[in-house]
Amino acid sequence: QAREDFLLAETWARQAAWANRWDPGPCYWAGRRWQWRWYQSQRQDAAAFEQARQWLQKARERDPAHFRYYRQLSELYLAAAEQAEGDRKIEYLAQARLFGEQALERYPIKSELLIHMGRLLMDYGELLKWDDWHQEALDLFEKALAGEQAFMDQQRQMYPGRDEYTPRLPVELQNEARERINKLKETRDKT
Repeated sequence: QAREDFLLAETWARQAAWANRWDPGPCYWAGRRWQWRWYQSQRQDAAAFEQARQWLQKARERDPAHFRYYRQLSELYLAAAEQAEGDRKIEYLAQARLFGEQALERYPIKSELLIHMGRLLMDYGELLKWDDWHQEALDLFEKALAGEQAFMDQQRQMYPGRDEYTPRLPVELQNEARERINKLKETRDKT
């Protein structure tokens, strides 16, 4: 109800989080709203970033078994790292990787998450001198596509009369994964 009134929405999110101290939902919702506000500020509003981080951390603390909160924190830190410099950039990238790995521990076959982590390794692994980032990124992209292929094969077995099957992983992400696999293989072959 308070979509247009950001401060009222924040007040109600706090009340909802206080009313049920076990429910991660209000915390996650508030974290996403603050993250959106941070994006709206062209990632310049440090207070919005901090609020998003704190709310998402609360959601993670309330439900440490769910991958969603770790993934969201990883994406938040990665977005912050893209604009940061020096030690701050390295710190944010390390946090993005840590939360991404923790998300993968909880949902190791989530294709979008595998691609997110593959991107992170491919885009920043060399810069940060992460061990074996090249092969790890390649493995992540290949696992994402293998999972999607297994899903589509299962759909064909379950519904043999259908003409079309809806992929779980968007086609754009499948194409990106294939392109990144090709680039990683070309780089590997040159070295």
